[in-house]
Amino acid sequence: MNPHDDTPSPANSDETRYHHTGPFITAIQSTSRHHWQSSRRCRKGLRALPIKPDHSLAHHVFEHALREASAIHLWPATLTKAQILGYAIAASFTVGAFLFAFASAVFLWLPTEQVAGVSVNQLYAAGSCFFTTAGYLQWVESINGDITRQPQQRFRWWGFSHKNLGYWSCLAQFGGTIMFNFNTFDTLRSGLTISQQNLWIWTPNMLGSILFLVSSYFAWLEQYHRFWAFNARSWSGWTVFINALGAVFFQLSAFMAFYSTPALPDWVANLSVFFTFAGAVCFLTAALMLPVEYASE
Repeated sequence: MNPHDDTPSPANSDETRYHHTGPFITAIQSTSRHHWQSSRRCRKGLRALPIKPDHSLAHHVFEHALREASAIHLWPATLTKAQILGYAIAASFTVGAFLFAFASAVFLWLPTEQVAGVSVNQLYAAGSCFFTTAGYLQWVESINGDITRQPQQRFRWWGFSHKNLGYWSCLAQFGGTIMFNFNTFDTLRSGLTISQQNLWIWTPNMLGSILFLVSSYFAWLEQYHRFWAFNARSWSGWTVFINALGAVFFQLSAFMAFYSTPALPDWVANLSVFFTFAGAVCFLTAALMLPVEYASE
């Protein structure tokens, strides 16, 4: 399928055109009202953008970036439901990423693996809970900001939307956070054999990292409406890029975290933890950037 396909709405083909990336709807253009709405903006609760009738979708994808930061109010007087949910997502991701980065830094650069009686593994486990909270709330965000089902009247805590790319991105990330729950909490168990450690600790780590990569690429497609593109002028584009970079670092960390007999050299473990640290810093940065995107109205 043409990744940049324009399909008229079956209900009103002279007013609305659906733009597809593969089988997914990633933008809707109204030719009668002269506005354009993307899947990501709809998911974040942001208004549709005004367009010029003689400009292509590609023009609006790249040129609306200058308007993103034109009137940003980080703490608006009135918050919409989407903004409240968005700030909760940003806060949860921020705390989770900070705990992962802090735990990794303690392991790498402090002579102890405990801080105030709390072990590094306990810090990771706590961070994974905040990641999962953020992952679930982001999935809820995709359900209630579904571009394929607009307008929506009531708030939903669960749902399914097979044509919404943002939905699949959030679902993959939510699944990845659950895998990291298994991964981090199983490190608190003692007496595991090498095979048990690989089954209960390394395997969820690897699966979670893969799901994060899948989620990041889906988010990339949702942002740019094509299989490869990048816009350095877009705030949301940078958020997606930094988040994807964090997923790559987590995947590299997982590759090096395999348990074996004899044990791998210390530098391998240290490098694995360093990649976890780098990934967590990326996720922390992306989380801190989210409020600006939510406020870009």
